[in-house]
Amino acid sequence: MSAAILMAAVCWLAVPKAGAAQIAIVSPQHEQTVHDNLGNVRVVVEAALGDRRRIRLLLDGSPVGPDTDASTIDLEGIDRGAHTLQALLVDEKGEVLARSEAVTFYMWRASAQFPTRRPSPAPASPPPPQN
Repeated sequence: MSAAILMAAVCWLAVPKAGAAQIAIVSPQHEQTVHDNLGNVRVVVEAALGDRRRIRLLLDGSPVGPDTDASTIDLEGIDRGAHTLQALLVDEKGEVLARSEAVTFYMWRASAQFPTRRPSPAPASPPPPQN
């Protein structure tokens, strides 16, 4: 098989077919840092729901809660550090119809050792000269 034919076949397979199931994570964005001291993050998913399709959200490869038909999912108590999200579009039998691209986000939480970290005070001004 020639390289041109092989490339055309690969491109044809990579293009979503009309009516094909699709799903994407809109928020948080890839490589985004989420600042929340309680570890909360709102995940927004874009998918063609209906026909008994539901969303299954994976955090670091494990399902988070039950499958849902909500396009906004609030996660709580996420530990600081890097995490990976992926959304799956599943049918009523739980079979995966589509997968989103994996999204990495970073949870920033204030340190438990320094919960009220404040900037250093300004240095004291020198005393006025004495004559």
